[in-house]
This record gives sequence, structure tokens and C-alpha cells, in this order.
Amino acid sequence: MPSGDIDHDNTSTGQSPVKRKVLNADSIGVLSPSHFRTLRKAKRHLDMVKNKYREKQIQNDNLKKQIKRLKEKVKTYDDLVQKLHQKQFLTENASVHLQSIGSESLRTLIELNMKSKMLPCTSEMRKFAITLQFYSNKAYNFIRKSFKNVLPHPKTIKKAKNETVICNIVLDEMSTNIDTENDNSVPAKNALVFMAVGINGHWKMPIGYFLVAGLNGTERSNLLKQCLILMGDTGAKVHSITFDGAYSNGKMCSILGASFDLKDKLSFSFDNPYNNESIYIFYDPCQMIKLIRNTLGDMRCLFNQEGKKISWDHIKMLYFKEKNESLKAATKLTNKHVYYYNEKMNVKLATQVLSNSVGNGLKFCKSLGCDDFRDIDATSEFYFLMNDAFNILNCRSKYSKNPYCLALDEKQFDKYEKYEKFSRNFHNYVLGLRSILTAPGRVRAELYHFSARPGNPGVSIHTIQESVRVYLQLCRQL
Repeated sequence: MPSGDIDHDNTSTGQSPVKRKVLNADSIGVLSPSHFRTLRKAKRHLDMVKNKYREKQIQNDNLKKQIKRLKEKVKTYDDLVQKLHQKQFLTENASVHLQSIGSESLRTLIELNMKSKMLPCTSEMRKFAITLQFYSNKAYNFIRKSFKNVLPHPKTIKKAKNETVICNIVLDEMSTNIDTENDNSVPAKNALVFMAVGINGHWKMPIGYFLVAGLNGTERSNLLKQCLILMGDTGAKVHSITFDGAYSNGKMCSILGASFDLKDKLSFSFDNPYNNESIYIFYDPCQMIKLIRNTLGDMRCLFNQEGKKISWDHIKMLYFKEKNESLKAATKLTNKHVYYYNEKMNVKLATQVLSNSVGNGLKFCKSLGCDDFRDIDATSEFYFLMNDAFNILNCRSKYSKNPYCLALDEKQFDKYEKYEKFSRNFHNYVLGLRSILTAPGRVRAELYHFSARPGNPGVSIHTIQESVRVYLQLCRQL
């Protein structure tokens, strides 16, 4: 009997089974010369062979890709964050922050989940998930798709967002161009915006705005008081408030209870009308650094306690020397930095002028023996102090190489003491500044203090010590 299926009649009689002939082969293993005797059969079976070969090629390519993915598979928490950054799911700042919040227990938990070991979702894992989803939904979905059960479902995260919220209130006025058709009404010139910014989380949310033609300190204090009461009703804890150096803002805080006594740290705060907890006052460092630059640029020169001259002309000389030499002394000075009058709102220009690089550039030119740079010591010292003060108030990372650009935490009290020492030195230095037209300690309100309101950069540094201490204590209670 021809080869093919088994003949059961023969098996019943005790004879050996014989395979029946396969007319149309569906696999390469059963092909025989009889399948190619006619052109039609040959074409049909040749097409089958080609299709089988193509399928095997596809399987082979998929296996190679799988092997490559296994070799490149992330094995640690840092690898995971780095891969998200490489895929442009996260910005550089977000990557640095996610790496900084990863504790050893969180890293171990994620690494075990990557090895397909089922573990419960802890508070640290939940915090990481909320932070990652805040920065990028794409990154969050990528991790859930790539590593099964590493992160909870987004609906689970929404249910988990019931923790105590600690936030800072930011208020500012923005100019508006609103045309009113009714001539009898007073057109609004500004929009006063209130925004809540998370301190123990990474979020920000506008909570109200008012179109106004102008508000005095009393009216602002009433609005702020209502804002704090409404925030308290939601369960959020307001820890501090930030605004620019407008006189009405200082008056607003004075009405609410802040005395701004430089000898008392607690005077740079007022009681929350909702629960009588202290709310600490911070002036916006970006606004303050611009005002300091404008003060020096407009007055042309200042004098420190020793009577040494702090001159804006030193900046001009450094800029023109770099321009004439066609070489940079590691500064970023341009024509816009020196002649800033049309760029007063640009924070980057102000910070690049009042920076360590400019101070070092001045000292470098002095070391070359240039006569124009013999008396730059007071100017460079001024730049170094303002740069460090701005860094303290504007720092975001716990891992910066700059000693004054490290965020405070309860594990590193040496930084706390270093900042407190700097605060005292900065306080005495700025109060000793004077100009030709003013008495010592009365340079301009933008530098340290008015007779009626506090000094902007100094007050914020003066406040930061007590503010951080209370915040850390509050975190421990939660």
C-alpha cells in the first residue's frame, strides 16, 4: 500500500501498518518526488516551501530581536530612569528628580518587580508612581507595558491621592490688555493670580484670579485670608507664601501679622487664619536678582562696609576686554548683559551677570596684571555673595556639586549650619552696603530693606532656616 495514512485493517490482522500516500503536502517533511511529477503539483508545493521558509525567517528575526532585548533589559532603578530619558519620555530635570527620590527600599522593590516577583505596592512605590505620572503619562504607560505589574493602574493612583498635601501659595500680578465696551466701567489693568504649588509633591494648580485696576495692602490681605481659609477646608496645609517685591505685598503681610523685624526670625511669618499655624514669607528670588542687578546698574557704584567700591564699570571693562581679545574668560557676557535696559525682565541675563563666572573672570583679569582691574576685589566679592544667595533660594537638587545649591533635608544638618552661617554673613554684608547718596544700610529697597518693608533677598534667606525646621517637623508628624 502506498505511503500515507495508516491502514487499520492490516493492523487488525497482525500485519505491519502501511502509510497512505499524501497527495497535497502541507509541510516540508512529507515531500517526496511524486509531489513534483506534474508542473501544477511542482508549483503548488514549491510555493508551500517558499512560504514555510519565509515563516522561519520571520521567526528567526523575532528571536534575534528578543535576544537583543533581553541583553539590553534594564536591571536597576537608575537604568530604568535613564532609559525613559533616552526615549525622550522624561526631561533632564525630571530624570534627575526621579533618581534623587529613589531610596534603597524603592530601588530594591522595583528591581524585584522587574524579575516578575509579585510584591505589594508600598507608600514609596505609590509616591514614585504619582511623581512619574505627573511628569509624563507616556513614561508611565511605557513602564506598565514593558514590565508587568511594576506600577499600579492609573485608577489606583487616583484613589491613592488622599495623603496630606503641603503646599506654598504663589501670588503675582500680570498685566492685561482688556478693552471694555462700557465707558463708565473702570478697565482692569492687571490680573492677580493665586497658585498653589506642592512642597511634598510635584504639582502646581491655579486656584483663583481677579481682574483688577489696582489693589492696596488691605484688599490683598482680605483675598489672601479667604484663600487660606478655602485651602484649609480642602485639608491642604499651607506652609509658605511667595510673591514679588511690591510694596502692597509687604503691607498685606504686615496687616496679617508679620512685623519684619530683622532680629527675630519668627517675624517673617504670620498666623494662618484657618488653624493659627505659621506661614513663612518668601520673596521671589528670580524677581529679586533682577532688582539687585538693576540697582547696581542704575546707581553705577556701591560701597561696602570697608568703603571699597563695587562698580558696574568693571562689568563693561570685562565685556570689552573679552570682545577685543576675541576670547571668553569663561563668562557668558554679551551686549544684552551690559546694556540690559530693554531686557530688564529677563532673569537669565541677571543671573549670568551676578554669577561666580563673572567674579572669577574679574579676578583672572587682575591676575594678568591689567591696570583696569586692580580694584575689582569688592565687585567680585559682591557677585560671589549674590550668586550663592540666589542658589540657596533657587536650588532643587540634593546632589549638586555646588555647596550652596543643595536642598536642605533632615539627614544633612551640616548644610543647615553652613546656610545659617552664610545667612548671618549675608545679613551683615548687605546692611553695610551704601551709595554716595544714601546712608549705610539704606541703599535701596531692592537690596535689603525699606523703612516700611523688608529686604527681599535677605529676608528670604533669613526665613529659610525656621521654615525648613518646621517643614521637617511637620513631615515627621505625617
